[in-house]
Parts: sequence; C-alpha cells; structure tokens
Amino acid sequence: MSRPKIYVLFLCVICLLTSCGARKAIFHTKSVEAVQVQKNERKSQYLFLEAIRLKNQGQMGAAFDFFRRAAEVDSTHSAALFNLAEFYITLRQPQQAYELLDRAVSLEGDNFWYNMMLANLAETLGDTDRAIEVYNNMIRIYPNKPELNYMLAEVYTQREEYRKAVEALDRLELSMGVMEGISGQKYKLYRLLKQDDKAIAEIQKLVDSNPNEVRFQILLSDIYLEMNRLDDALNMLKRASDIDPNEGSLYVSKANYYDRVGDTIAAADQIRQALFNDRIDVDSKVKILTGYVGALVQRNTNVKQVYTLFDTLIEQHPQEVEFRRLYADFLILKKQHAAAQEQLQVVVDLEPVDPESWLRLMGLALSDSAYRKTADLGERAMEYLPDNWDVILYTGAAYGQLKEYDKAIAVLQKGIENLPESDRRMLSNFYGQIGDVYHQSGRKNEAYAAYEKALEYNDRNIVVLNNYSYFLSLDKQDLSKAERMSRKAIEIEPNSTYLDTYAWVFFQQGNYSLAKFYLESALEKDGEKSADLLEHYGDVLFKLGQVDEAVGYWKRAYEKGGGSKILKKKIDTKSYIEP
Repeated sequence: MSRPKIYVLFLCVICLLTSCGARKAIFHTKSVEAVQVQKNERKSQYLFLEAIRLKNQGQMGAAFDFFRRAAEVDSTHSAALFNLAEFYITLRQPQQAYELLDRAVSLEGDNFWYNMMLANLAETLGDTDRAIEVYNNMIRIYPNKPELNYMLAEVYTQREEYRKAVEALDRLELSMGVMEGISGQKYKLYRLLKQDDKAIAEIQKLVDSNPNEVRFQILLSDIYLEMNRLDDALNMLKRASDIDPNEGSLYVSKANYYDRVGDTIAAADQIRQALFNDRIDVDSKVKILTGYVGALVQRNTNVKQVYTLFDTLIEQHPQEVEFRRLYADFLILKKQHAAAQEQLQVVVDLEPVDPESWLRLMGLALSDSAYRKTADLGERAMEYLPDNWDVILYTGAAYGQLKEYDKAIAVLQKGIENLPESDRRMLSNFYGQIGDVYHQSGRKNEAYAAYEKALEYNDRNIVVLNNYSYFLSLDKQDLSKAERMSRKAIEIEPNSTYLDTYAWVFFQQGNYSLAKFYLESALEKDGEKSADLLEHYGDVLFKLGQVDEAVGYWKRAYEKGGGSKILKKKIDTKSYIEP
C-alpha cells in the first residue's frame, strides 16, 4: 500500500518541477522581449536627439533621415512621427504627413500640438469628419482653450452647416465675451441662414458693448442701408455724428446713404467735406477717395465729378504723390494714357526711387508704341534704380523696337552681369529678351542660342517656349522640337496666341487638319480680334481646298488693319503665298 503513496508523491514532484521550469522559461522569454524593447527605445531616442541637433544646425536632409530611422526603430516614438510629418508637409506630401500625425495622436492623444496639426491637415485634405472629431475631442480635453470653438466653427462653415457653426461660436462667446471677430462671423452666418434680424442683433451687441466706438455705429448703418432700411441707417448715422463728426468713414457712409436716396449733390458734398477737412489725415483721405471713386466707376454714375475732385485736391496738395497715383489709376481706367503719364511723371520727379511708378510710366509708353520715350524713361530710371531688373528689361525691349540692336544687347547684357546666379527666372527672362532682339536683327543662330540659355535657367518660360517654337516653324527648322516646346506652352497657358503658334507648327508640318482644329480653338478664345489669327486660318483653309472661305478670312484679317505684308497679294491672287 505504500507504493501508491510514493508514486503519487513522485508525480507531484515531477509536476512541481515541470511547472517551475515552465514559469522560468516564460519569465525568461518576457525578459528578452522587454530588454529588446528597451534597447529599441534607447536607440530610437538617440536617433531622435541626433535628428533634433542636426535640424537646429540647419542640416535638414540628415535630420530627416535620422527622424525616419528613429520612427522605424520604435514605431511608438510619437515625437519622431510628429517631426517626420512636419518634413512631409514641407515636401508637399500631405497624405504621408496625415498618416504619421494620425499615429502620433493615437499614441499621445492629449498632446495639443499633435492634435492641432492633425485637425488642420484633415481640414486641408477635405477630411472634415476627422477634423470635427479632433476639434471636439480637444475642446473636451482643453476646456481652458475656448478658441478651439472658432476653429470648429470654420470647419462647420466649410461644410455649410451654419447652425452648428453658430453654436460653436456661441460657446466661444460665452467664455470670452462679446468680441468683434466673433460677432462679425456670427453676422455672416446668420445672413447665410437668411435670419437678418439675428444678424443685425449681433452687430447691435457690438454697438451696445462699445457705445463710444463710432465705427460700430457706422457699420450698423451700412448694414441697414444694404438691407434698404433707410430710416434705421439714417438714425445710426446721426448717432455716429454725435460721437465723432470728423471720422473719415462717416463721410463715406453718409455719401452712400445720399446716393441711395437719389441726392447725388449731397453725396458729393460729403466727400468734398472729408477731403478738405484738415483734421483728417492724408492716408484716410486716400482711402475715402479710393472707395468713393471705385463705387462711382462700378455704378458708372457721376464720373465727371471725379475729375473735379482730383484737380482740386492736387491743387491743394501738389506734393502729395498718393493723390497723383490714384488719379493716374483712374485715368488709365478711362484709357486716358497721356493724362495718366503726366501724373506719373510728377510722381517720379517727386519720388525718383519709386520703382512701381517708373514701371507703370514705361509700361504706358510701351503700350502706346512710344519706344523712344520708353527708352529715355528707362535710361533715367536706371540712374536711380540700377538694380531694378524690370526697368532694365523694359529699356532693352524699347531699344530693340527702335532697331537700335547694339544698345539693346548692351543694356540687357549689363543686366545679366549684375544679376545673381540664384535668380534663375529673371536670368531666363533676360536671355529670352536677348533672343528676341537677336531675331529682330536677323541674327537667328545667336537668337536660338540665347533661347536655349533662357530655357536652361527656366524650362517653363512660356514666352520663350512660344517665340522659339514659332520662329523655328517659320524657318521650317527642327519642327519636332518646335512642336514639343509649343505643346508645353499651351499646357501651361492655352491662350489664343500660344494656340496659334501650335497650329502654325502643324501647318508647317503639313498636318492641316490639326492646324485647323487648334486655330479654331484660338479663334474661339480670341473672339476673332486678331488679324494674324484670321490670316493663318485662311492659310489653313486654302491648303484644305476651301479657297473661297480662305479668301473670306484673309479679307476679314485685312479689314482689321493687321496681318502680314503679303496679305493683300493673297487676296488679289486668291492663293497662298509663302512668307
């Protein structure tokens, strides 16, 4: 009977030993895994810190590589994921950044900056559901950051969920009080919801909260006027006048009111009072005049009085260039280039280092084909602005049009000598202009070499692509290259000029059907305003055997007063003539 006891005891010992061994093996396995995790964490942290050091030193390529390796070694290193996401945003790869940020937030859900960047990127990528989810979560985690409601409202507005946007702004207002930005946004939302009374109530809150702030009274008056509540608008103007009768924008609002009720004399009088009020500074007067003139031009009413206003102002402030610049803008709009040039000439005399006015003055002269004047202006401008590349380009172009080719090349070459190598786009423009001048002077090989140089600096220089391809097609030289360049030009900007060039390349290749197709697209965009286009379309029709139609288009081109020198001969002989 004793043997069974020994046997049972033996079995118990075996089980005990086996059990202990198993536990020891499991413990050993877990220890190895834990040790490996710790090693990965330490290695990842080292790589991360090295990445930060490299980033601070400006070694962005190396820093990116170290951040990437840190994230690979430890996929739970949220800071490495976040920094890596920033790099992908800079590299314009938002989807990769989005995925990394999503992982970072899943690992560290209460990190404010991770969440902010994720929400912003989600909104940018159109994932507004995720953006709303993140913002709502942040509002719960960070109750002391009520401004998150503003961002949430923006997403709801983007989704046209205006009621929810208002609710978010209500929560923001409850925390921060009545504020102009909040009330202004709620006003817009209520207008979109077609709840005008609530919209007005938002601006009224601003008025009530700031009873001595005249601009809110004026704002409410303007809103009443927009809604055609004329009596309410007038009452608010009176209240505003009681606070500050010399506020510049008040005069404009009064003028708008009088215009609305049909009293144009009173409206003009308000503007005059503002402009001749010594207590209103010049900058405010310029704003008043800009707004008033813009409104008159838009409505095309009472434009004649604008001339009187400007003449009186300039007589009173002959040295004030802002009035003259604004007057020049108006005159250009009315296509009175000579008068505009007179005003701009005074501006550059008073402020000779003002590049914008020089360029506008030269641009007007160029547009009127006054090339000698343009060149003379350019020479004078370069004395004050020796490093203004646009001035130099205009001057070189003017000399080219005057057929003073050596002067043109000298001016442009001098510009290239002073241009920094880093400004590749401007260098491309200069070489392109040199190519044009060389081609005008008949030096075709040098022109093509200059165009090649221009495209080395900027292979998307659309003017060079078009001109180079067109001139090659005229010479029937390297037509496949001309086609490639012209196609690239219309891919960038398919306007009528570039479509005409593309069609002409096909014409020279003998592909008249394609030439016809692209010329029809060009004519559709141009509205048949260009004589060259009409002539080219006639050329194509002739090659397709449609002689009568071709002559018809040649005649239409001739009536435009443009076209080639041989256009009349084509019409008379009813035949195509090689240029």
